[in-house]
Amino acid sequence: MIYLVGEDARSVPDWFKRGLRNIDPALVCYYNRFQNHFCIDRCVHGSDCPSSDHISCQKASVHVFEHMSETVLDKIRSMDAWTKYGDNGETGLRRQRKERENAKAEWDAKAAEDAKQVWRDGFRDDRVQINKLVHLLQQHDVARVHK
Repeated sequence: MIYLVGEDARSVPDWFKRGLRNIDPALVCYYNRFQNHFCIDRCVHGSDCPSSDHISCQKASVHVFEHMSETVLDKIRSMDAWTKYGDNGETGLRRQRKERENAKAEWDAKAAEDAKQVWRDGFRDDRVQINKLVHLLQQHDVARVHK
């Protein structure tokens, strides 16, 4: 992690700007002196916006953070619903909800299969133990007392 001091602490480095542009060209990063944090916003027009710097555009807040790092870029990549679902509108929310329902159904099916496998393994272990007990009883005469 890189910590900048002085006036450099409030400027956004070029490597960070390039990383944001690679994720989404509509993302803007700036230092908010009132919150004492860096803010990442996204132009509400998205990639259709003619402005390249998005300074005067209407923006939606995406993320607030204290320090520049690759971890912040990784978090923004993981939050990137615009490229994954298309938009933040009703259709994007429907796609997102459908994907979550599919993922939950897959997880439930896997959990049910895992539970069945545990039962199968348990029955197999019980059979092995019962077979060992039967074999032990067959080898030893339990009707008479051994001295």
